[in-house]
Amino acid sequence: MLCGTLIGLSAAAEPDQTEPPDPGLSSGGNQTVGPTDQIVPDDFIVDGKGCIGLGCNNNETFGPEALRLKQSVVRLRFEDTSNQAGFPARDWQLVVNDAASGGADRFSLDDLTAGTTPITVRGGAPNNSLFVDGVGSVGLGTATPESRLHLRSTDPTTTSFAPSKLLVENASSTNTPRELFELRNNGSVAFIFEDTSVPERWAFQGFGNSFIIDNQANGGIEHSFGPTGNLVIAGNLTAANFPSSSRTLKENFDEIDPVSVLNRLLSMPITEWSFRDDPEHKRHIGPTVEDFQSTFGLGTTGKSLVITDVGGVALASLQGLHALVEEQRQT
Repeated sequence: MLCGTLIGLSAAAEPDQTEPPDPGLSSGGNQTVGPTDQIVPDDFIVDGKGCIGLGCNNNETFGPEALRLKQSVVRLRFEDTSNQAGFPARDWQLVVNDAASGGADRFSLDDLTAGTTPITVRGGAPNNSLFVDGVGSVGLGTATPESRLHLRSTDPTTTSFAPSKLLVENASSTNTPRELFELRNNGSVAFIFEDTSVPERWAFQGFGNSFIIDNQANGGIEHSFGPTGNLVIAGNLTAANFPSSSRTLKENFDEIDPVSVLNRLLSMPITEWSFRDDPEHKRHIGPTVEDFQSTFGLGTTGKSLVITDVGGVALASLQGLHALVEEQRQT
């Protein structure tokens, strides 16, 4: 009896080995199909943690996860077996890393029915690469989005815009994809461009060469290239150049002597010139800001003349000329 017992114990599996299933085993709700597959025709409840995959070991050490998938190629597949008309039946799959040497470290969602991969996160992505808060605001690079879409970059460089630009691109063309809209920021300057590789461009910058609309529509304002007509302004143009003229918005009125204004106008230099940044060197006639200010002592706006002051001098000079003509006529 003792000998039989010892023989029975020696035939049992060691604690760290997997005992092969018994092909004829059938007890309770468990059935064995073939040497490996098992069908459980009831709810399968595990009061503990589980590991599935060829890499699982006996006495697996678990962390906080409840289910672990462990092997060299990890995929979690969702197959919908609906066969009635009108019912959704698309299949999906979660993919962890490519299965070939040199492949990408990634976490992706595959649409198996369409054969597409709509969502991918590459390994090494920084914190909060994509964050959606409780009200639906989306943060790119931030966990505290301050608007519906908040893009934040911590790139310290000022020469590379790639980490901190928002680019909308049309890649449907058979030609090289063109940038349709691009918003960049390097921490101090904002840019908006269309396509910088061809003359047909429009741009907005936070400093020189700001606001450029090009190719036939022209444009300009503080430009050093491109537009040469239809709004070419190389100076400081502000709202003061087009001030309101209502009496209700003005104060400190003083009478002027039209003849005195005319005499000062006659002494002001008026020259012919061209803009330095005009490649065609078109000729213009008029006073400079410096001469106008020294002659009349009127306020100017940077490098631009205030239109109201220029018009006022002209109107006052006409009145002064009329007064002189009337005086001469009476004499």
